[in-house]
Amino acid sequence: MRKTHFITAFVAALALCGSAAAEFASFEQASSRLQSATLTVRVIPTADPDELMPEDQADEQAPAPALAPKSVAVCSGVSLGEGLVITYATISAADEVRVTIPGGEQAKANLKVLDHVSGLTLLEVDNTEIPGLTAAKETPSVGAWVLAAAGWGTEKPVVSFGILAGVNRTLRGATFPPLLQCDLRTADTSNGAPLVNQQGELIGVVVATDAQGGENRWTYAVPVSHVQRLVRARHPNQIIELKRRRPVVGLKLVPGATPGSVLVQRVEKGGPAEQAGIQVGDKVLAAEGTKIRSVYEVVRPLLAKQPGETMKLTIEQNGQERSLGVVLGGGTSLQRAAQIANSSGLAHAG
Repeated sequence: MRKTHFITAFVAALALCGSAAAEFASFEQASSRLQSATLTVRVIPTADPDELMPEDQADEQAPAPALAPKSVAVCSGVSLGEGLVITYATISAADEVRVTIPGGEQAKANLKVLDHVSGLTLLEVDNTEIPGLTAAKETPSVGAWVLAAAGWGTEKPVVSFGILAGVNRTLRGATFPPLLQCDLRTADTSNGAPLVNQQGELIGVVVATDAQGGENRWTYAVPVSHVQRLVRARHPNQIIELKRRRPVVGLKLVPGATPGSVLVQRVEKGGPAEQAGIQVGDKVLAAEGTKIRSVYEVVRPLLAKQPGETMKLTIEQNGQERSLGVVLGGGTSLQRAAQIANSSGLAHAG
């Protein structure tokens, strides 16, 4: 009997070792794909002549002063293939942008799409042979292994790995869409770095970390769905600006008679809420899968969405619980993000 138990345990141990070996092999493959598609992005702002010579002091006969470039911003970028690169940086239409490919080759990048919702920027380079990452079809489950890489100039990007700690996360004081939260190391160049799953598929782009010096720092990434949004918006002959817009549900909520309850007081005729089947008098029980106790708890996840996205609500209607998806309508444009508010010569996407 003991011999049988020993053999069973030995076989199980071998299976576990084989599984671990396969897992580490997949890490190596994912890291290789990640490094080949991670670039270093340099943004060189163009100096403003007015800062050096005010109009009332300018002399048309005097030679133009040499304009020294402002400080260069260095960050990471991820190649999507076909010459497309996504990054997270402050870029205007007048700036010079260059990317460095591991190995030292450089290429000039042209600004294609600015997104005021996610803060991401889509660039285009002439080199279409840079390997690109493919987008994952779905976000991994919390607890899954994830990897990220940071651009390192002419050297190979540095890779870090950890687990996906949370999804749909928010940062206080920031206007990012719901983020992926991970326990990954970051570098000074990690802004715009790709985040991939264990198969080396792109699941997000790094945009933030906890404050410097804090313990148990977290890394945050914009989900890959926003990357795909920029790619769909690009135009061959224009720079596109995706503006933040106020989402519209088409209903009014009020506190119910029972403490902690929220009721639908009014439904706009023909609006998103009515089209989803919501009626006056319905009780709202949950928003985006989280139970709610106030009107604010419904509004907060709404503000993280944009027109065309779906808001998931659980309601009680005529004594029965229902789960509905409300496709949000479009409202007025909100104030633009400060980092790209001064961009000029941009086309506006509807």
